[in-house]
Amino acid sequence: MSIVTLSDEELMINLQTRHNRASFDQLVERFKKPLFSYLYRYLNRADIAEDILQEVFIRLWTKNAQWSEKKGSVKNWLFQIGINLCRDYWRKMKHEVSLSVPVETIISHDDQAALSDAVLAKKQMAKKVIETLKNLDAEQREILILSYYHEFSQKEIADVLQITIKAVERRLARIRETLKHILKDQGIKTAQDGGF
Repeated sequence: MSIVTLSDEELMINLQTRHNRASFDQLVERFKKPLFSYLYRYLNRADIAEDILQEVFIRLWTKNAQWSEKKGSVKNWLFQIGINLCRDYWRKMKHEVSLSVPVETIISHDDQAALSDAVLAKKQMAKKVIETLKNLDAEQREILILSYYHEFSQKEIADVLQITIKAVERRLARIRETLKHILKDQGIKTAQDGGF
């Protein structure tokens, strides 16, 4: 069986039992993009996100014995390490966590080419939405990034953040309500009001 076809859990077991470098390399290859994307959105600094990503993979190599299938998926375990390292970084730096989403990811290529009033209004609205997201506390941003940008299920979020599924559900509902009120106060219509 090719190493590429092994599941994440099979690769981790190979890494744990044989210290198999090929299994480690395959796990790194599978998770470097989604982890970097998460870390960058959480930190809004590519250089720090890259440093923390490297630390996640160092821990994968040196502390892989701490993972077990009972604790959840390898993906959730790696994201949990990344989140904890981000929290440590912010505690150390005493900075406010920020969320950055390039406006280009919200606006299509066709829209970017046309410099009409509608496109400019759309860009301004996107910037207001991004600024609104920056006003969420770190815990809310963690859940929002995992849920909407990385499409984690509520169970996966609960596993990563070590909270109950009910807590995730309540927090997501609270986040949606908070965003709705903030956006409404800024004059931005939500989908329920016939807006974006």
